[in-house]
Amino acid sequence: MNDRTMVVGLAVGGLCAGALAACSQPAQPTQPARQVALESTTVAAAETEASRCLADQLSGEVRVEGAAAGTRYGTLVVTNIGAEPCTLYGYGGLELVGPDRRSLPTDLQRVDPGPQEVRLAPGERAGKDLRWGVVPGEGEPATEPCQPKPDHVDVIPPDGTEQFSVPWPAGPVCQHGQIEGSAYHPL
Repeated sequence: MNDRTMVVGLAVGGLCAGALAACSQPAQPTQPARQVALESTTVAAAETEASRCLADQLSGEVRVEGAAAGTRYGTLVVTNIGAEPCTLYGYGGLELVGPDRRSLPTDLQRVDPGPQEVRLAPGERAGKDLRWGVVPGEGEPATEPCQPKPDHVDVIPPDGTEQFSVPWPAGPVCQHGQIEGSAYHPL
């Protein structure tokens, strides 16, 4: 055997030994590129998602914005006072409450604009359009206030069970407490 044959033999033998060693090792699991991409997207989405707004994360005010022919218009403005972002999606609820903490007649009716997701960073606000009547309805007194004057409204965020209170600056709500309210929307 000459030197050249020996070098080629050693090289081939080394390649075969390396290949056999690689083949004899258990295969390391690898994630398909699609799975890695999906996991990255899920992590990014989780980092940007916010949980729904809870009553203890919100404060509010009712802004009376206009009047026409026995109707009043306003906006329930809510602010995220929490330390984390949160979302509102839907109409939520509200109830008129007297100064003695007794519930007053409240008939909240849903109107447009309809639901859209509103993401509130800390300090950001959303609104709910309100419309109510000040002319007595059927069965309400015409010579005195149609209903007792609310002191505040108890507000329940969409999909919530807890409430927070907001002062009511607008006097009695006639038509047995009928208030038309939109879903929450960005301000």
